[in-house]
Amino acid sequence: MLSTGCSGVLVSPKHVLTAAHCIHDGKDYLSGVQKLRVGILKEKSRRGKGGKGKGGRGKGKRRKGDKDKEDVEEQEKSVGKGDHKGKGKGRKSRSRRSAESEKPSFRWTRVKQTQIPKGWFKGVSDGLAADYDYAVLELKKAPKVKYMDIGVIPSVKKLPAGRIHFSGFDDDRPGNLVYRFCSVSEESNDLLYQHCDAKPGSSGSGVYIRLKEPGKKKWTRKIIGVFSGHQWVDVSGNGMQQDYNVAVRITPVKYAQICYWVHGDSSECQGA
Repeated sequence: MLSTGCSGVLVSPKHVLTAAHCIHDGKDYLSGVQKLRVGILKEKSRRGKGGKGKGGRGKGKRRKGDKDKEDVEEQEKSVGKGDHKGKGKGRKSRSRRSAESEKPSFRWTRVKQTQIPKGWFKGVSDGLAADYDYAVLELKKAPKVKYMDIGVIPSVKKLPAGRIHFSGFDDDRPGNLVYRFCSVSEESNDLLYQHCDAKPGSSGSGVYIRLKEPGKKKWTRKIIGVFSGHQWVDVSGNGMQQDYNVAVRITPVKYAQICYWVHGDSSECQGA
């Protein structure tokens, strides 16, 4: 739970990936960033297979093969709640449910350092802010929970399932971690356009894909973007704007930047 608002995801033992607009408006840091803290959602007892949380909205059918275990595992990695900008637009649910039926609790950790790409400052004035809407927060203490790896995918739409997944804290479900997945409608070099059911508060969530390891039953998750929020966009270039929920995709350049912020050594950032 970022003390200024938004969601986020751990990408190292002590680094959180989130959206730049959660801490900076393009001209200055937001109020409260000097004392920025991150709340890590505490694990609760795992539900039995097929168990249902009391807080479900029932707006969408659970898809076969996406089990409750995945929802609960997301608690171990996701951080954040709320969103000061109110970005993100609610939609009919493809897959959406709370990962916790009881009131959640958080472990709070101070942020030691924040990193924002230079393109964010210039992008706000040039109308290209969304391309650079990502940031990394270094925590003073490692929370000792699982984190997720980041990576680069040339085309999400060409993947076998073509789906993206993310979990965040929607403002209409205070304190509840909500998991969803959906297909990518359109993609550009820097952005992913989709219609995932997302409310304000999900901004900063780590957008990931699930990949099957060759010869193994286990699925691996890889962060390939950051959820930014709702936008009206002329994707086709014909002058007709359509509304999408937008995620910043991790490109090779952004991967190198994020990796350097995390490791402080570019030699650690060769493979994506």
